[in-house]
Amino acid sequence: MVPLADLVIAKTATPDPVNPGETITYTLTVTNTGPYTATGVVLTDTLPAGLIHDDAIASSPPWDGCVSSDEHIICRMGEE
Repeated sequence: MVPLADLVIAKTATPDPVNPGETITYTLTVTNTGPYTATGVVLTDTLPAGLIHDDAIASSPPWDGCVSSDEHIICRMGEE
């Protein structure tokens, strides 16, 4: 049997709802409920159509950082 991690992703938006022209902040939280360590994780989030993208920030290790385009945010997990 291959050891597996069990990843759970939660996405929240603030404010919710948001009006046209207002700023919205999405927060994605990745939790490993185990039992094994997750490695090589890549998180990809597709942005809603019409959204004007500003910035993507990885808030804590082991995330190396995020790259973004008009359509996607991609965050890669570094090695712990």
